[in-house]
This record gives sequence, structure tokens and C-alpha cells, in this order.
Amino acid sequence: MSDIVSLTSSHTLLCVVAHNRPAAQNLASELSVEWRIHGCKNSPEEESLLHDLSRFTPDLVLSSSYGLRLPKLILDLPSVGAINIHGGLLPEWRGANILNWVLVEGATETGVTAHWMTEGFDEGPIIAQRTLSIDFLDTAWTLSNKLRHLSSQLLSSLLTDLKLGVVLPTQPQDDSQARYYKRRTPEDGQIDWKKSNLEIYNLIRALVTPWPGAYTVTEAGMKVVFRDLVPYKSIGALRHKYSKKKLSS
Repeated sequence: MSDIVSLTSSHTLLCVVAHNRPAAQNLASELSVEWRIHGCKNSPEEESLLHDLSRFTPDLVLSSSYGLRLPKLILDLPSVGAINIHGGLLPEWRGANILNWVLVEGATETGVTAHWMTEGFDEGPIIAQRTLSIDFLDTAWTLSNKLRHLSSQLLSSLLTDLKLGVVLPTQPQDDSQARYYKRRTPEDGQIDWKKSNLEIYNLIRALVTPWPGAYTVTEAGMKVVFRDLVPYKSIGALRHKYSKKKLSS
């Protein structure tokens, strides 16, 4: 959010934050940005937001890591359009928690995608993409910092082009290449010791603090959570210690 504020300092900015994101609400207040709450679908808060935005008549709607679906009434408001900065490479990585999923799946590359927003999640035409390599020692924390920097670069480039009157690209996505990833839950972090050492290593590094951590449950019923990166060479020892059947990799 702070990047957007600095990049749009010469414009009137209204920040919309989800009702279940108090940290974003606090940040908007700290940055002295006018903000509104986006409530649940068909709630009084959502109706109030639609009314306020209609009066605001925005030129551009920008979305980044936003967890709620924006209704068509909002998407149709801006004269330029609505742009989302998606934390993954489209169309292969649609959906939620892509930062974590790319690590869980052992991907070697990820990136960010700017696309025009439609009513479908992550389905709109692509404007631009930036990519980066995933290091074997990357965790969700280190990768999130890299992606945040990449997103800022991409957003800065787009806003500069818009100020210069450049017509932004509109490249339709190839739906045949699309994969959709569900929102992860804490239960998805349970380690399956039947999986390979590499798969277990990838799960652990995908869920380090401040994410809830990969975990296992001992025979005594104790939950053991791995909140920090575990070296790959140590996974075998963990398997021997915690696997009930002492399965080999």
C-alpha cells in the first residue's frame, strides 16, 4: 500500500480494505489515506462502499493481494479500467496463496502478473508480467519480499505508462493452460511422511513464520510445528523421529 501511495501522490487516492484485514485498515490510517471498508457480499457495508465509490468516480481501480471478489458495479466504475497485480504467473497459477503453492510444488520460477480485472478470478487479459527464479533455500518469507519488490517495479512502470498516455496491452489468457489453486487452510500444513524428503522440505519452507507452519502429530497426540526452514539434509532425521511407521524416502 505504501508503494501505491508514493506513486500516486499527485492524485486523489481512496483505499478500499477488506472487512477481515484490520492490519490493512491500520496501515491506511498510518499513511493518512482516506479509506473505506469492503464488507461481505450484500452487506450494508458493501452497499455503503458502492455508494461512496459511485460518487468518487475513479479513473483507475488497482487491486493487489485482495481476498474479496469485487462486484461488477465496482469494476465498471473507472474510466481507465480495473487492474489487478497477481502474485503469480498467469494463466498457470490462478487462485489463492500462490506464494505458498509454488514452493509446495517445487517450482523453480514465479513472478507477478498485471491483468485487467473481470468478474472471474484471475481470468482477465494480461497487461504485463515480471518473473524471478526461486532459489532452493527460498522460503515463503524470502520469496514474499522478492515478489513485493517485483510488484512495486511493475506497478511503477504501469503508472508511468498511464501518465504518458500509453495504451496498455490486452493479451487474452490461454484458458487451456490455466490451473486454479484453492485457498490453503492450516490443515493443509500437516506433513505426510509417505511423501519424499523433497516434498516435505518444500512444504516446510512454504509455511514458515509468519505463516502457520508445517506440522506433524506424534503418536502421543502432540502437535509439533516447524516454523523455520529445516535444512534438506535434516529431513531424513525428522522422518525417523516423527514418522509412526518410520517410512523411508
